[in-house]
Amino acid sequence: MCGIFGYWDRRQQALAEEALHRMAQALVHRGPDDEGVHHVPARGVAIGNRRLSIIDLGGGHQPFLSDDGQIAVVQNGEIFNHVELATELRAQGVRLDSHSDTEVILRLYEREGIACLRRLNGMFAIAIHDAREDALYLARDRIGVKPLYVHDDGQRMVFGSELKALWPALPHKPGMDLEAIHHYLTFNYVPAPWTAFDGVRHVLPGTWQRYTRGGAVQVQRWWSLADQREQDHTFDAWAEEFMALLDDATRIRLRADVPFGAFLSGGVDSSTIVGLMARHVKEPVKT
Repeated sequence: MCGIFGYWDRRQQALAEEALHRMAQALVHRGPDDEGVHHVPARGVAIGNRRLSIIDLGGGHQPFLSDDGQIAVVQNGEIFNHVELATELRAQGVRLDSHSDTEVILRLYEREGIACLRRLNGMFAIAIHDAREDALYLARDRIGVKPLYVHDDGQRMVFGSELKALWPALPHKPGMDLEAIHHYLTFNYVPAPWTAFDGVRHVLPGTWQRYTRGGAVQVQRWWSLADQREQDHTFDAWAEEFMALLDDATRIRLRADVPFGAFLSGGVDSSTIVGLMARHVKEPVKT
């Protein structure tokens, strides 16, 4: 599962180490195996990760840093096509020191900048500190599988994979957001970007945010379902393409350095997934 957290202070004022530690502790249940923080107190910025080790158990410690230490990356999630991307990078002469999908994000970002998000097939919430630009990026996957929350008072922005990871970095827990409560009473849920807490917002799915020392936060949508073009297929062609995509999606999700299983809900969908899993694994699938 994993979890990420951190802050960006426009005044370059450091957050106390104890507060960062408590932010990390709030996410231990998401990442019980490891903890890492990239903190630059003199610049008022930190990004951190609580890790659930799944890929490259020994070499996947986060954050990943560029060779010159100017770029740091953490993520919550999994990049399903990291093997293909790593092969491509190595063919281009890029050195990768691990088999971690997070290092692949770092190396792609070094070459392509934030546009590299379009290359990623996965579920993720990513934080990137780029000291060359003196900027912090937050990014979320296409449909928002992985959560990411921010609180920004205009001087300091704090972020985390869960709401409670924000509280140690704030002077007090925010009050209720009455507009969000209005939406809840109307729709029976709180629609993004609102949360139930005043001033706390979601990073929207398929978007990235760029924080600098001054000016407005830059928000860019990098993927939208509305931009996908409909193709003219026959029913049989659609069915064939659907099964091919489902089979490939199942296959690349089986990449792990730990045992995995399948949760059966009792419907046709889960039974189909287990059947496809059996095609790609040598040992019996645990359900």
